[in-house]
Amino acid sequence: MCLALVASLLSVPLTAQAATATIALGSGASYSALGGTSVSNSGSTVVMGSVGAGSSGSISGFPPGKATGSLHSGDTAAARAHTDLVAAYRDAESRIPTATITGDLAGLTLVSGVYGATAAVSLSTTLTLDGQDDPTSVFIFQIPAAFSAAAATQVKLIRGAQAGRVFWQVTGAVTLGADATFTGSVLGYAAITVGASAAVVGRVLSVNGSVTLSSNAINPESPVQLGTAGSYSALGAVAVTNTGGSTMSANVGVSPGSNITGFPPGLTSGSLHPGDAEANQAQVDLHAAFADVSAREKTASLSASLNGLVLTAGVYQAVGSVALSSAITLDGQSNPNSIFILRIPGGLSVAANSRVVLLNSASPDRVFWQIADATDIGATSNFSGTVLGLGSIHLGTGTHFTGRALSLTNSIVMDDIALETLVPVAINTAVNYSLLGGTALNNTGATVVNFNVGTSPSAAVSGFPPGISTSGAVHQADENARLAQADAQTAYSDSLERPPTLVVTGDLAGLTLQSGVFFSAAALSLSGTLVLDGQNNPNAVFIFKVNAAFGTAAYSVVRLINGAQLDRVFWQVSGAATLGANSIFYGNLVSPAAIALGQNMTLHGRVISLNGAVSCSTASVLSPSPDPGTLTATSDSVTLTGVLLNGTSTQYSTGQSKGWSIADLRDSGAGWTMSVSATDLVSAGGSVESVARVLPPANLEIDPGTITSSSGADTTANLTSTSLMMSGASQSMVASSGSSRGTYAFNPTFRLSIPAEAFRSNFSGEINASPLNPYITVLTVTIS
Repeated sequence: MCLALVASLLSVPLTAQAATATIALGSGASYSALGGTSVSNSGSTVVMGSVGAGSSGSISGFPPGKATGSLHSGDTAAARAHTDLVAAYRDAESRIPTATITGDLAGLTLVSGVYGATAAVSLSTTLTLDGQDDPTSVFIFQIPAAFSAAAATQVKLIRGAQAGRVFWQVTGAVTLGADATFTGSVLGYAAITVGASAAVVGRVLSVNGSVTLSSNAINPESPVQLGTAGSYSALGAVAVTNTGGSTMSANVGVSPGSNITGFPPGLTSGSLHPGDAEANQAQVDLHAAFADVSAREKTASLSASLNGLVLTAGVYQAVGSVALSSAITLDGQSNPNSIFILRIPGGLSVAANSRVVLLNSASPDRVFWQIADATDIGATSNFSGTVLGLGSIHLGTGTHFTGRALSLTNSIVMDDIALETLVPVAINTAVNYSLLGGTALNNTGATVVNFNVGTSPSAAVSGFPPGISTSGAVHQADENARLAQADAQTAYSDSLERPPTLVVTGDLAGLTLQSGVFFSAAALSLSGTLVLDGQNNPNAVFIFKVNAAFGTAAYSVVRLINGAQLDRVFWQVSGAATLGANSIFYGNLVSPAAIALGQNMTLHGRVISLNGAVSCSTASVLSPSPDPGTLTATSDSVTLTGVLLNGTSTQYSTGQSKGWSIADLRDSGAGWTMSVSATDLVSAGGSVESVARVLPPANLEIDPGTITSSSGADTTANLTSTSLMMSGASQSMVASSGSSRGTYAFNPTFRLSIPAEAFRSNFSGEINASPLNPYITVLTVTIS
């Protein structure tokens, strides 16, 4: 008797074969920072993976640093990783060089190989590693002395080269300069120092020295480069067919076929490319991305059922087709650089109303579904990520798809859907601010804002009053302002990585722009009127990336037409920003430098200076209302153990369900209650007995068990949980009496009481001779 509760490796041809074998890191692969003697950190470092130190080592600075994995100081796991690191170091050291390097590597472009030096090596600007369209390319650098990279230097990967296949074996000290972007795994023997705000796509591992970090981002996986395919919402090989009023926020294309139908009534903020040169190149880039994803090292296996799974960043490999009928959660663990790759050597079947939930800074642009067979996403589903498919792709009616549908060899069919490829820049808690400064907020005159104003880390706020906030408060260097600044910095970094769709220069006056990412390498200005045209597409997004100063003249205007929405306009300005007197400006503007609002100007949006001052004079600031966020609960089915009925005593059937979760993303801190009810437990008539059997819900008991909080969530201190004897009425299982923001997971256990002689008439001949059909109940889970 059981109870059911209802609630091949992929490959493509490569253009070359790698001549150099990769370096096996063993258990060290799960560490992004591993020191022989110590790992120390200062500032807001985020490490994707574990942090470890040798047998007599120490780890300090976590927190304020964050590691999405675990901390291992002198334990068995760290010792094993250190042993594997020594083996990897010796392997790299023993390789026979295929070429020689000397002095400064700046300006070089190198292909796969083993590069040997005889003395210290440095990098003063940019080094380019060319994979020659072979994602299995391996680069090994042997340096028998010190290695240093200057501030703001870059190791750049092109044409399929992967960070996980780049290794730096260095005997002497390693120094990576401030603001550098470094790629590859450092296998060091001595100390490794990573300068302030430097980013490492790879690992920093020292055999016998210390690792020193300072407000760094360390990620072992590099982003998947889609090239021009990234500018498509839907890209097919044979055809793209649409029915109904589907909306897209980027291009729609086909190559080598040319058949695009259903536009109109379908609407896209991009362009249609039926078999033209642009679609041809996009398919070339798509094939390269597919090969890249195929070559990534697997970090975990993927089960055939995705229901209830909570995954952190990694490369997940299935063994066949995969199905989703409820929800899967991808947890970025507060790291916006988290990458999720799900490789499926069969088909993907997503049932109607299913969900892919992204939490804690997980981004749809960094989620990739590589699917060898057909992809079928059911009606009214909510799906996220980029589908890289070899088979056909079908998107059911009412589906909301955040990402891209890209097929290398087949067709795409869409039935009245919303496909949002260009997503807005999320500013999260900063949405509660109209004006936020880093060093100061200064106002003169009768400025009126409708949300919070404040500063962080400085507490220097002046001019409020006479300035007033009609629906907010003044926050001076408090925790609220600090969190808002942290989220604004994340948004700024997000926008930096967005690939531009159009280059703009000089003066924006007179332009009418449609949804896209607009980049200016030099100072940008607005002397007249700029029109942002949403083309009646609610998914339209406008992102401006200005790599210098930005200024608008007096009486200039930013105008939104045809459904363009204020909360989907974002200005990332690296220099100072000035909004002219009596001007009208729309959008969220974030800059590390000073921002000045001219006298009597009207701002529809927000301005945030990360490291400078915000000043204003008799301005009117009308910020859009913050998104209230969502409060959701996810549950999964369970099958209880079978029971051999003796017919004379009460017996019990038990089981445990996986992947129940609660996600409070409202940012309000308000309490909530998750309640559960059950229907009668019914067993259909069997071959011997035609009458269905029924047990009352009260025979079923549910114990929620231990509840754990995800990275970045509030603690579980405000949560209460209760074991329930079920009934038809809704009963509280988990409740929050205070601030419980974030995601919480638990795996409840179930017990069904089977009374004596309840099923005697269903037996034939002897006890247990006639198996009873499973008993089924429907659990209804609500949260409010």
